[in-house]
Amino acid sequence: MNASPGARVVVVGLGNWLMRDDGVGVHAVRELAADPPPGAAVIEAGTAVLDALPWLESAERVLAVDALAAGGTPGTVYAMDGRDARIAGRPASLHSLDLPTVLACFGRGNGPREVRVVGVEPASVGYGTGLSAEVRDALPAVTREVRRAVAAWMAETPGDPAWDAT
Repeated sequence: MNASPGARVVVVGLGNWLMRDDGVGVHAVRELAADPPPGAAVIEAGTAVLDALPWLESAERVLAVDALAAGGTPGTVYAMDGRDARIAGRPASLHSLDLPTVLACFGRGNGPREVRVVGVEPASVGYGTGLSAEVRDALPAVTREVRRAVAAWMAETPGDPAWDAT
């Protein structure tokens, strides 16, 4: 993590890049880090979500990128409110500690006002560092959605109803 805590908007890549499609968040933020969305810090948390807490707690808004098993076709890109990133009462993330749970359990009440998730339906979660063809082909859509969401957030200013309504 080479960004400093305190950015207004943080894009965080989650997942285990050693488990094929589970690493889609890591792969996406590595691409985004080459040309970060203006105004946003891009951090690679991987499976070390707790290590990212200083960045997450100090941000106004967080956009998490992760594999999200929601029963769709592999490679489907989902964009949703972080509170909706749960399927059937279980964390939708493939990790035992998903981002909303970490923020709720370990945050100190001063965390982000809004969390959004861009998730990708995995095709293969097994040992390996490469993404499946379906998820690899979805990466451009993932980075476009991240850029779109960050641009919309950055177009708002604190004090605007859209900025404060979370």
